[in-house]
Amino acid sequence: MYFFNEGGFPKTEGMPVVGVSWRDAVVWCNALNEMLGLEPVYCADEQYQVPLRNAVYETGAEVSGCPLAYSEKAREVDMTSLAKGNIDNPYVNKNSRGYRLPYDYEWEYAARKCSDGSFIPGTNAHVR
Repeated sequence: MYFFNEGGFPKTEGMPVVGVSWRDAVVWCNALNEMLGLEPVYCADEQYQVPLRNAVYETGAEVSGCPLAYSEKAREVDMTSLAKGNIDNPYVNKNSRGYRLPYDYEWEYAARKCSDGSFIPGTNAHVR
């Protein structure tokens, strides 16, 4: 069984889902892989035997406790954990053929590619 924090929602029928957290996306990739008979990508152990199935922090889970700099409420704290194998720092099975989120360099490549085949250079993404 899989547990999602937000789950997202479609704005209108036939449109992409919005409001999905990174945690939920990781758990969804594993759920989709399981449904299709593929190896999970995000795991809680370095042997890749325990797929992450829960995007929600359990009571008593170790979290960083750092204040969020961008928070609207000063009392909110960062609920991420740097513990390896946690939902925020999973073991990633790079040999899995299953669905996963793009790595940062893949995202950068896709974000800079233009429809005419050229690329947006450097840090001036708004200038073409």
